[in-house]
Amino acid sequence: ATAVLVGVSVGGMVALRAALDWPHRVAGLVLSNTAAKIGDADVWRARIEVVEEQGVGALADSTLLRWFPEGFRHANEPLVNGLTNMISRTSATGYAGVSAAIATEDLRRRLHEAQTPTLVVGGSHDMSTPPPLVAELAEALPSATLQVIDDAGHLPMVDAPERFTELLQQYLNARGTA
Repeated sequence: ATAVLVGVSVGGMVALRAALDWPHRVAGLVLSNTAAKIGDADVWRARIEVVEEQGVGALADSTLLRWFPEGFRHANEPLVNGLTNMISRTSATGYAGVSAAIATEDLRRRLHEAQTPTLVVGGSHDMSTPPPLVAELAEALPSATLQVIDDAGHLPMVDAPERFTELLQQYLNARGTA
C-alpha cells in the first residue's frame, strides 16, 4: 500500500525520511514549514537544557513568537493562550528526545534520491523555518513545487487554514488521491 504523507515542521522531516527510506510506500509528499536540516546542534542542546531545568513551559512564549506573526497572535489571543497551555503541558522527556533527534538529523545529502512528487509549503513570516530555508528544500528535491503563503507563520494550517487547505486539495486532486 502507498500513502500521501503530509508533515509539518518535525513531522515534515519524518515524512521526508520515510519517503527516502521507503520510496515504494510513498505516493506523494506535502512538506510544510520544514527543512532537510533545521537549526544546529548547539541551539537544540540549549533548548534541551532549558527543558530539563525549567520544563517545556519555559519555551512556550518564545516558541509562539517564532511560530505566528504578531498580528495573528494579537487577533487570536484565546487560541494563542490555548497553544501556550498545550506546549507547557508537553512532556519534557518527549520534547528533549525530539530536540535531540532534530539536532542530529540532516537529510540534505539524500534529497537527490527523492523522486516523489512533493509540495513544499512555507509561511512568509515563519521564523522557525524561514522562507529561504524552505525554498532551499524545494530547490534540492527533484520533483518539488514551492508555495509560500503570505502572512503565514510556522503553522499555516492554523493561521492561514483556507489557503493551506486549498494548496493541499490542489495537490491531492492533481494526483487523483482526493
